[in-house]
Amino acid sequence: MSTTNHHRRRRRTSLLAAAICTVCVNAYTTGNTAVHTALTPKSSSSASTAADVMAAATPVPKKLVLDVPDFERMDPMPWSQSIAATDDNVAEPPLLYMPFWTWQKSFMKETLPNLQRVSCEEFSYNENLKKKARIINECYTAPGLYSKIRMTYYDAGEGCQVFNSLWYPDPKAHNLPLLGIDLLSFNRRKFLGIVDFQPLYNEDGEGDHDPIASGYEEGLLKPIKEKYEFLAGQSMSSKFYDETQFFSRQMLFSRFEEEDIISNELFPAYQEYVQAHVDLVTSNAELERVVDEKAVLERYDSYDTYSAVRDPAAGLFAAMFGKEWSDGFVHDFLFERCDKEEAAKAAALIASQRKGGPPGQQQRSQGQNQKVAST
Repeated sequence: MSTTNHHRRRRRTSLLAAAICTVCVNAYTTGNTAVHTALTPKSSSSASTAADVMAAATPVPKKLVLDVPDFERMDPMPWSQSIAATDDNVAEPPLLYMPFWTWQKSFMKETLPNLQRVSCEEFSYNENLKKKARIINECYTAPGLYSKIRMTYYDAGEGCQVFNSLWYPDPKAHNLPLLGIDLLSFNRRKFLGIVDFQPLYNEDGEGDHDPIASGYEEGLLKPIKEKYEFLAGQSMSSKFYDETQFFSRQMLFSRFEEEDIISNELFPAYQEYVQAHVDLVTSNAELERVVDEKAVLERYDSYDTYSAVRDPAAGLFAAMFGKEWSDGFVHDFLFERCDKEEAAKAAALIASQRKGGPPGQQQRSQGQNQKVAST
């Protein structure tokens, strides 16, 4: 990319940042409030009923919250070309998962009443022009349905493309699985797709989801998963995650090497999983159940702490954007409910095990080795 294009990109980023700052100042000077416009969904019957429980829903987080249209006037998304594209060929490399991003935003606006966008603050955008990598993040709330929906797109040209999203049902109205989405491409040769209704409870005695979610793995997910030949029958590596912790038995998990599978199978399967999750949450909202919010939030805490320790992307972001930004991004945006102290302890334990076992075990092993050497 030419120096002129670098300057143009920096200027666009600066103009965007300046516009966001102006809106932030205006919002905070009026008491950090904003007018929220309810979006009219296509499915009016379920959405209108869900809207009836909004008054009792979890309050919007005390961050800058604006109407979706207010933010979109400044929104650079969807990107039309990769950061690694050249003037000679703007179509290469392709943004493989941008259709997922675009569809999800449209779907959210059409189906989630009172959808509001929440500021990501310093994590909204970052780039490394030298290494040709950039990341953008958006965060939403739909009170009464979802307390947080975050979206991330990472573009590093042909080397790596990532779309990631996580949906937290509103804990004041729901005790339901999370919706997790993680789609990755490496050098356009190796692809990974994960979409799941992530359970909050891993063992008997930890708790139970709302009755509406009973049997959701077999009843909702399995029929969808079985429709897509290349997305079934694979298991997750235990290198980073334990698939018995916060993953369902019908997790859509697939490694593949044919790019066409993204559009032919992964995209429609992802759409069906997202639709099914929203249907589940919306139907549960209509029942107006009494939920133990504190208990649900404790499970959100556990999930975020577990995920913050094990997310393999932390090292990638540290290499591209610096360790300080990466640590803040993981602990204060991706998994903001994590217990940082517990996460640090768990990370240290995992690191020691990879090097040969827990610290105490390593010391005993070293002592035994010294005795053997002395005899």
